[in-house]
Amino acid sequence: MSRVWGRNETYRWPSDKPVWTITALALTVVAVLAAAGYEYTRWTYFQQAYLGAYIGSEVRLWSKTTPSLVAYRIEGKQKRAAVSQDLSDPAVTQGKVKLEWERGTYNNAELRQWLERAIYGGQSPWLLLWAATWKVGAGVLVVGLALAIPRDRQRRRMRKYGRRTKGPELATAAQFNRSQQTTEGSGMMSKTGFTQRNS
Repeated sequence: MSRVWGRNETYRWPSDKPVWTITALALTVVAVLAAAGYEYTRWTYFQQAYLGAYIGSEVRLWSKTTPSLVAYRIEGKQKRAAVSQDLSDPAVTQGKVKLEWERGTYNNAELRQWLERAIYGGQSPWLLLWAATWKVGAGVLVVGLALAIPRDRQRRRMRKYGRRTKGPELATAAQFNRSQQTTEGSGMMSKTGFTQRNS
């Protein structure tokens, strides 16, 4: 809302919302998401590939099982679920051992526990992301609030007491008398630029 003051001065009245604090919170969310995205790019191939399967095992509350793709290490007649270490195994890189994806139906709880243990280092992928992002989010939030809170307080004071406009300042009789006392004895500057001394 714009207000037009008596001296042809236009001023936009501050919003009653803590816009600076809201901005700080929004920037914190953006920073956390950006940090999580960067951390995701640093995950191993299997950690990225199995994230969808992990989410599926969590959200299928109406069923105890879920269809999912699982990578297997096949060496002759031996077959087991592959883990991240298999990707750098010389036998795999030389073609002596094969890694193949197979679709099957798995128990949700067992699949989730296996993924946490064998793929995500003994924890959920959400904890992996949280460990990498909470410091970033906390840092942005602290700095943002340190800058935002004083500005929002200033906006609240402006809404409560009004804005000081340009031009002469109003003063009470006591304030005016005190200002005059400071000029007595030291002289006052006339319009000609010369100092007039009190007789």
